[in-house]
Amino acid sequence: MPPEIRARNKRNLTWGLCLGFLPAVMVLLTVTIMTSGGHDISQKEAVPLVGLAFIFTLGCSIGSSFLLFRRFRKGVPLLGAVLLLLVNGCMAFFFGCCALLLSSTG
Repeated sequence: MPPEIRARNKRNLTWGLCLGFLPAVMVLLTVTIMTSGGHDISQKEAVPLVGLAFIFTLGCSIGSSFLLFRRFRKGVPLLGAVLLLLVNGCMAFFFGCCALLLSSTG
């Protein structure tokens, strides 16, 4: 394999993994900020934020999966990419449900 293609594949792997773990970092930061006290966000303000988090997480999930699936076609790395897709999909589902529940109760 030529060195240019090898370098491009490594870049795709790096971007794919960064995009794949970015929603988890966002969730952990959000939970940390919300539970640290002093940040009282009303329900009316939370609905657009949670909806935005849903769109962001869904976009990261699709983007990382596209980059990782282009790189790996078989084996354990493909299984890791599928698991990353499922975890990010669960986070997107969680944010979508929260946005729906918050908007329907307010």
